[in-house]
Amino acid sequence: MDIIVTLAEFDHIIGALVLYNSLKMNGFEGIFIIGYRNMITLSEDIRNFVSESNDLVLEKINPSIHLANYKPNFMKLISNNINEATTITYLDPDIVANCPVDFILSWCKNGPTVCADVNYHMSANHPSRLRWLEMTGCLAKRDLEIYFNSGFLSINYSDLDFLDLWIDLIDKYGANDVAINGKGDISDWRIGGRWNSIFSPNQDTLNMALMLFEKSIVTLGPDAMGFVEGGVRLIPHAIGKNKPWRRNFIADAFKGKPVRLVDILFWRYANYPCPAFKKGKCSYKRIELKLSKLISRIIRKT
Repeated sequence: MDIIVTLAEFDHIIGALVLYNSLKMNGFEGIFIIGYRNMITLSEDIRNFVSESNDLVLEKINPSIHLANYKPNFMKLISNNINEATTITYLDPDIVANCPVDFILSWCKNGPTVCADVNYHMSANHPSRLRWLEMTGCLAKRDLEIYFNSGFLSINYSDLDFLDLWIDLIDKYGANDVAINGKGDISDWRIGGRWNSIFSPNQDTLNMALMLFEKSIVTLGPDAMGFVEGGVRLIPHAIGKNKPWRRNFIADAFKGKPVRLVDILFWRYANYPCPAFKKGKCSYKRIELKLSKLISRIIRKT
């Protein structure tokens, strides 16, 4: 059995429900678990769907740390509670599946699997990597030239020790120079910049773990999350504060902010099988998307 989990608070629960829809519509047959904190009020339709579902679980949590730093802990908690599973995968709630889920879940059979970040260039002798090795007193098990995003991690149960390593690194170094606790968007709790030893606690420590893990790992490029033009864009990721459920696409078009693939996919999956939005709302947003793309084309030609 395959387990996919995410973490959400406030309106990110809507993104998590649409992620569930995209997974189901792409063939997912396992269990999807949403760890939530500070959840907004859900509609009666959503509550009824969740109560009747056999594969969508809402798990209330209240960790003292930012949810971004709780990812490996939550994966470990769920894996300990569901022993009959074979894989556990974490996806951020602002991601949408854009390929058969079986393909995604097949990657981790060869090791913990990650995708490159939007800022993916980080050489093996980058000052940050050298500082991390100095901090830990360890030698790198592999030379990595790419910096990876923490919005996706897929692990076979035979590699659950990777989670222990990541958790240990967050505990030891996650609070170094940067506050590890807090709530809200990632930009609200990152402090300083790349000159800090640990700039992004969850993501820097994930990349440290990938350098130090003794067994094999599997890596995908920035195209997997739609961070570069072209490529396969398997799990488009709506990073930043411009989430698909928040955007006014027509207003954004006049500001020079185009529609993204993740926006199109989000509203394609927005109301089935879980009715995250009313059908009328989805129809309106799809029309808005088309008008926005038209406006963007006109502006480009002028």
